[in-house]
Amino acid sequence: MEIKVNRKEILLAAAKQIPMNYRKLIKIATILTFVGFNISCSTKYGLVNRKDGSYNLNIINSTKDTEPIVIGVIYEYTTKEILPGAFVKADKSPRIMNDKAGKYVFNISPGKHSFEGFCVGYKSTYTKPILIKKGHTVKIDFYLKQYNTKLVESPIRK
Repeated sequence: MEIKVNRKEILLAAAKQIPMNYRKLIKIATILTFVGFNISCSTKYGLVNRKDGSYNLNIINSTKDTEPIVIGVIYEYTTKEILPGAFVKADKSPRIMNDKAGKYVFNISPGKHSFEGFCVGYKSTYTKPILIKKGHTVKIDFYLKQYNTKLVESPIRK
């Protein structure tokens, strides 16, 4: 038995398949572009535990060419209550005090920076160096551990 195949029929069948494949490719490319765009717009590093406390880091990218900004809140480590009167310091810059709600906000120049959260009676918590670019909003929430030392009365000599 011999099967005869017409070349014209094969080409027509292939031509009908091409538009369907392009539609699938366009859908896949659209989904990948959307996912890639969303990933590049926000990078969540999550909670970083340290022996002196922890911090939660989230970097939000913007398409605008603006100066970077650092925002966040300072909490007590175990109770997760806000610590009013706490400070944040970037590198060796002057310290920035948080408000009554525990929040702080300040501008920073692009580059690699380390941050420190601290408060009287609590251990300072340091971040690893973070590369900050124009358009970034860097959100760092600090969780400070209280010192374990107890106050001891000293005997008064007469």
